[in-house]
Amino acid sequence: MRTVSFGTKIEHPSYAKDHQECVEMSAWYGRSGSMVCTEKDGRSTIIGIIQGGEEVSDCNLILLFNTEMTGWWNAATELGESPDTQAVGRRVVMA
Repeated sequence: MRTVSFGTKIEHPSYAKDHQECVEMSAWYGRSGSMVCTEKDGRSTIIGIIQGGEEVSDCNLILLFNTEMTGWWNAATELGESPDTQAVGRRVVMA
């Protein structure tokens, strides 16, 4: 299991200093795509996605989700295939 720590990379939670907190998830700096989730009222909620990181600062970058991203998220996670090229285009995000 890999550990992402927001602030500095910590290889294992037991190595964390008093002021550091670890979040267990399958990501590492330089890797993208892992979702950052939390639990609210018994349901999982996605609060962001890891967007790689920087080796020099040893930090991960997180893109926080907000209400403006709801349409994109729904299109990106819609089950099934659509012949509508606009619908397919909404699933692809170029940054």
